[in-house]
Amino acid sequence: MRAAFPFVLVSAVLLPTTLGEGTYELLTYNARLTRTGIVPHYTERKKTLLQELPKLTADVVCLQGVWLDADIVELADAAKSVFPYYHRLSPTPMSKPPCPISNLLAARQCADGRCDLSAGGIAGAASCLAKNCESQLRSLPQACVNCALNTAPADLINCGLSPKPSFPTTHGLLLLSKQRLTNKIERNYTRQLSGDVEVPPRGYIAADVDNIGTVVCTQLEDYGHPDIFYVGAKVYTSAKDEQSSSIQVLLNSTFIKNRGSETPVYLLGNFNHGPFINATLAPLYSDLYNVIVGAGFVSPAVSMLKKCSVCKSNELANFDSFVNVTIYSGFLIDHVYVPANLANKIVSVERKFVGNATGLAYPLSDHYAISVVTSNEFKFPTTPPAATTTPAGTISPTGASFRPSINVFVVVLVWAAAVAGKLA
Repeated sequence: MRAAFPFVLVSAVLLPTTLGEGTYELLTYNARLTRTGIVPHYTERKKTLLQELPKLTADVVCLQGVWLDADIVELADAAKSVFPYYHRLSPTPMSKPPCPISNLLAARQCADGRCDLSAGGIAGAASCLAKNCESQLRSLPQACVNCALNTAPADLINCGLSPKPSFPTTHGLLLLSKQRLTNKIERNYTRQLSGDVEVPPRGYIAADVDNIGTVVCTQLEDYGHPDIFYVGAKVYTSAKDEQSSSIQVLLNSTFIKNRGSETPVYLLGNFNHGPFINATLAPLYSDLYNVIVGAGFVSPAVSMLKKCSVCKSNELANFDSFVNVTIYSGFLIDHVYVPANLANKIVSVERKFVGNATGLAYPLSDHYAISVVTSNEFKFPTTPPAATTTPAGTISPTGASFRPSINVFVVVLVWAAAVAGKLA
């Protein structure tokens, strides 16, 4: 929330603001910070983001794509003068290397001996590995896969040598707020099947935000996971199936449903879907977008902005080897979903972090941020329903008995990319 003053001084940071009392800004941004190379310039982009976060005028920020827990801590610390409250998945410290060295070497040896990973692209390499090295790949535990997801290919062997830095399942999410956060929760989207690992880990974090309502921060499965990686899978049949399942878990959450009647609920994140808007924007899983709209939400980015959040003109987006559909001018797949009954309260919507970042010859990410300014007379806390909170250091399951899940074909993708010296 903002007071009606021309400037707000927060810990020596001068923040321009023209919004009056009762208005607030919600921002979603996929920073795509991973050391694997899927989006280049990790070190330079992170350094700049650390400087840019405290300059944001938003009241609540949902960051995605921050896969290293150490990066999450560093970003939260850099922003704390302006965003004193934050929420992330509680990490579990590791006391041993995430990858058993024998399993790591066996998978690498099989890959080197049986597949030409430079031929046929990622899909071809993954198909070869799935056919010839399935048992070796299945032997890699979840913590090992997490490590591989956050390690440069040349350094993969370190995943079998040292427990530090740890590689917990972070979901890549960080929620920053200027207002107090209460009733913080964390959830996985995984189905309850054993014998598989999840790559990458998906879930959501949520909290009640004073004077704003309940805010959910999430990222759904990537549209770029080709269906070939789901052939024969135990869990999902396609990337779309995985995203559809995640949406149902999200919308059916007791925590969220209990708040819908008396507390505004806002869904922020990279949803990896969007409807047909015009001939320049490619629709993506538009029926899944309609599921969320049908549940009582609107996306101001769709109804008012009508511009891409992943754009062909963004040179970093062109590095993404997952993009296997025609891009047109781009996709609008990042959303701030607002309750439909508050659609008339929307003040403005815009993109941020567009164009080259300060001091860099490229943008901060292959995504642009989506910012929504809205107003509401809601005052919180009132008497919200009690939340089932998660103790620090644990991960909440979506069912009674949690077991990690997803299929070996996505694990294959990660390993194929690592051995080939590039990121899938």
